[in-house]
Amino acid sequence: MEHLEIHYQFEFNDGQVAEYPIIIDAETLNIQNMQNHKPEWTDLAYHQYSHCLLNYEY
Repeated sequence: MEHLEIHYQFEFNDGQVAEYPIIIDAETLNIQNMQNHKPEWTDLAYHQYSHCLLNYEY
């Protein structure tokens, strides 16, 4: 299977380096290496305000 690779590298003022490789299926353009790796804070319901009009279910 052919894939595309994008590598993000962030260098911070304190010297720390964070690298994030992204592997994408060339046919479907789906991200292959991050499908089940979503931090809890990215969930819409995480600390959602009670008056927020966004619906969790879609």
